[in-house]
Amino acid sequence: MLAHALVAHHLRTIAGSEDLGISSDDPETVAAWFQDQVPFPVRVSSSDSGRLLGGRVASLLGQPVALVLYERDGTLFSLFSFPPGVRTLPEKSTRPRPADTPECSVVFDDYAFCLKESEDVVHAVVTQGLTKVEEIADKVFFPPQSEERGSYVTQ
Repeated sequence: MLAHALVAHHLRTIAGSEDLGISSDDPETVAAWFQDQVPFPVRVSSSDSGRLLGGRVASLLGQPVALVLYERDGTLFSLFSFPPGVRTLPEKSTRPRPADTPECSVVFDDYAFCLKESEDVVHAVVTQGLTKVEEIADKVFFPPQSEERGSYVTQ
């Protein structure tokens, strides 16, 4: 299942067993690095969603997946970007959500993820705790208009 694979990538990265391909707190630097690494858009946010730590490229079902690592309030979270063809449907959350918010669910050991799909790319946020991941996902996927300029998307 997609959710389990993403959480496993997140856990290996935060444990330090998977090195970051780039360590930087500059979103433009990280976004430029991903342009040379993957053939799909990668979101690198500089808004109040969290402090940027860097990123890396991993493999998911034989396809590249971009992982951007952040820290927020002492919690590490990963923002994944990958092509829509890699996506498999996660189990639906039983919590009611407005139509314009991402689908979120708990995977295991209180780790949770939220998914938002567009025509070009799928973005997923992974961290510990469903409430925390929903709050982070809302900030990353739907930044206030004044902060939209703080998101860097590479292609």
